Amino acid sequence: MRKIVEMRTILERERPWIELSHTESYALYHGWIRNVKPVGLSIPTGKYVDVDPKLRRAQRREWNRPILWPAWALAAAFVGIVVPGVITFFRERQ
Repeated sequence: MRKIVEMRTILERERPWIELSHTESYALYHGWIRNVKPVGLSIPTGKYVDVDPKLRRAQRREWNRPILWPAWALAAAFVGIVVPGVITFFRERQ
């Protein structure tokens, strides 16, 4: 346990220097994007990105399928509420 505490104090003391000399940058990109390099936030390189429009369109269709069951449930509830009311209204008018 003493060794762990000792290692943690070294890490906390030298941590800023570790990040200055061993920099790493990570970036996540979609499969339909090519010709991309990770850069800082201040360099606008978005206009130089190579995009594959066919693959992008196919993946967007696959990922963004519409959820239709709420619309069908709402339509069924509307019909279930309105139709009996309309039938009752016309029955009472006669």
